[in-house]
Amino acid sequence: MKNQYFADINDYRKYGILRTLAGNGDLKTAICWMLTDDDLSTDGKKIAYLNNPSKWRNYDPDMFDSLVACLTIPGSRSVRWAEEKQLIPGAVYFSDVLKDDQSKREKYFQKFNDLASESDLVFFDPDNGIEVKSKPYGRKDSKKFIYWQELIDTFRCGKSILIYQHFPRVKREVFIQQCINKIRERLSVEDVYSLRSANVLFLLIPQYQHRKYIESKCAEISKKWEAQIDVEIHRRLMAGPVISMGNQLDGEKG
Repeated sequence: MKNQYFADINDYRKYGILRTLAGNGDLKTAICWMLTDDDLSTDGKKIAYLNNPSKWRNYDPDMFDSLVACLTIPGSRSVRWAEEKQLIPGAVYFSDVLKDDQSKREKYFQKFNDLASESDLVFFDPDNGIEVKSKPYGRKDSKKFIYWQELIDTFRCGKSILIYQHFPRVKREVFIQQCINKIRERLSVEDVYSLRSANVLFLLIPQYQHRKYIESKCAEISKKWEAQIDVEIHRRLMAGPVISMGNQLDGEKG
């Protein structure tokens, strides 16, 4: 996550997912921004949707109004806004800047784990997503990824996990299934959810004790966000097929 992304169209959908999952604080949520320094790219420019409230506001009016307000105040475009305005009910936030250095990264996650010790759901918000072979742990640009060992450690602590995942330039259905297979292999889980927008993917891994609650909330996300977020439950073959909970996406958004 970079502050330059805050309040863009992907953020709007992201907070919609998180706000629904958190409920009224029913699922204690910890937000690990995995914040990295802003760069000179054009990423985060998709904010035109905020000028079209007739189309976009109804998905989450309170959040929409808050994001509009954020962009009217110079210097406010940052994750601090989400924290100060408590956009995610009952959440705790970790906004330290993440670096590539291995020892600094280890201390970063030790500090976050202490903060998240009482949480039920952990959201990881890396710039790119889950680790790739070309970016080894502790090397240049590793800060843009969450690594499998960090996910395993978090899941073993009894936390359900939500992960931001950027789509690479491959067939999306194939990529999603590859992600699901790797999660099952590494974390030894059965049900995994994919929450797909026109731009990005969110991977949701529920703990057994949270399964019924998360299933009901994912149905709520699918209904509330209609074609904006396509929600699917991916079950092992012995338990049944992939089950779609919503409509097809209606094309590129923002």
